[in-house]
Amino acid sequence: MRILIFSDLHLHNHVYGSSIVDYDPWNFKSINSRLLDGFKVFEQVCAYLKDNPVDEIVFCGDLFHTHGKIDAGVLRVAYVGWETIMQYHDKPFHASALVGNHDTADKTMNTHAMHWLESLGVNVMDVQGHNEFNGLPRRLSYLPYTEDVEVIKEFFKKAEEKTHSKGLAGLPTICFMHAGIDGVPMKSGFVPGSAFNTDMIPDGIQHVFAGHYHGHMKVTDKTTVIGSPLQLNWADEGDDKGFIIYDTDTGEQEFIKIDAPRFVTVDLGSAGALGFGALGQNLRKDWFEGNFIRVVNYDHSSQEELREEFTGAGARSVEFVVKLEEVDRLQPLSSDKLHIPDAIREYEKQKEVTPERRKIGEELRK
Repeated sequence: MRILIFSDLHLHNHVYGSSIVDYDPWNFKSINSRLLDGFKVFEQVCAYLKDNPVDEIVFCGDLFHTHGKIDAGVLRVAYVGWETIMQYHDKPFHASALVGNHDTADKTMNTHAMHWLESLGVNVMDVQGHNEFNGLPRRLSYLPYTEDVEVIKEFFKKAEEKTHSKGLAGLPTICFMHAGIDGVPMKSGFVPGSAFNTDMIPDGIQHVFAGHYHGHMKVTDKTTVIGSPLQLNWADEGDDKGFIIYDTDTGEQEFIKIDAPRFVTVDLGSAGALGFGALGQNLRKDWFEGNFIRVVNYDHSSQEELREEFTGAGARSVEFVVKLEEVDRLQPLSSDKLHIPDAIREYEKQKEVTPERRKIGEELRK
């Protein structure tokens, strides 16, 4: 059984580095270019399915970026994208989509923006569910976004119980969640305490795939963070993005890269030249075309000339940064949930902040 897994698309009219474009293949007129980047993820998923049929597609949450109101153009892109996937196949498959925290109106999770997917044949998981796949000896369990430790424990308990029911004893379950993982850093470098700890996973669970964090990684032999299918901001710089193909029979994962714009820092000090073309020959043009560029260690007198040249080479945006500060990563907190005062105290402890400076900080936070 082959499962295609992707997550955290965050469809939105993102402002940074965007422009207004037309896209004739789908009659998209005056569309935000970064919203179009998100749509092209659907296109590349369809291109893969053309020659590589799967049995199941699972989206692990955060289809949208903003809580509450969704722009009509964003909703149209989401609809056309999913409609294309559901209609574009030679072999029938089942599709499920988890509700992520960004797909909801607020933290209560009582209202979400994904009900319409049901009309396309997508099984929307806004509560936990445990399904036997078409009678095959595998079970798939789904958990939408939650910060509740007890809900997660109950989810794994039920997932393991289902494994031992209906004559499926000893056969594994694959779990899909939208949740942070305790001790795993976010792309910003911050390590929050999270409700889900990998020690919670029962022996009867074959593998857990988690949405929510944007950096793809295999955390343990039984836990994988899917990651976003395209770079969304500077925290994603340097990361390969895409989707996962998981073979339930062999346990093997294949990471399929998505071709999408990237965030690229150009260090002119290490490059050894001011630019390319008239300014120098040591910079590769493929760094620029279609990408978002940040320039460091540059000659201030050449800033506008560099901007013009890099934009002419196809850069979507060019920003100049005097100095990039190092980001210190906090060690994970011991609590089950992130608590800001605890995080501040932990930071003060790790950085050996003196009582005098701590008192100043407390006064400033009032």
